[in-house]
Amino acid sequence: MTIAEVDVDERVLSSMTLNRPLKVADLTRRLAAGVTAAVTAGPDYRDAQRLASELQGNADGVRWRLRYDLGQSLIGVALFGDAGSQPAASSLPTQTEAIPRELVREAEDAFGYRVAPLP
Repeated sequence: MTIAEVDVDERVLSSMTLNRPLKVADLTRRLAAGVTAAVTAGPDYRDAQRLASELQGNADGVRWRLRYDLGQSLIGVALFGDAGSQPAASSLPTQTEAIPRELVREAEDAFGYRVAPLP
């Protein structure tokens, strides 16, 4: 599979500093709350969104196995917040940077795709 370099260049790598411990629902465990891979890795996002809505108020976020990681070792984390746009002052401190080329190369090797410029 080939991915256009411009698609990678339009994305960024972000990290944030948490200002308190967070309670995150762990959906990576087998049969966590009756959740199967069909919910977190299926082609339809509606079940995952419904589950996230149910978890809000009971957890600060959710972690799950990423759907395109065939080895099922990579974990995604989504943090819940108030609905809608929020003022920047209410956000957690975040550092954003271009995705390093070395990380792109590692991902190519790990997942078997290639990033290439458009012809």
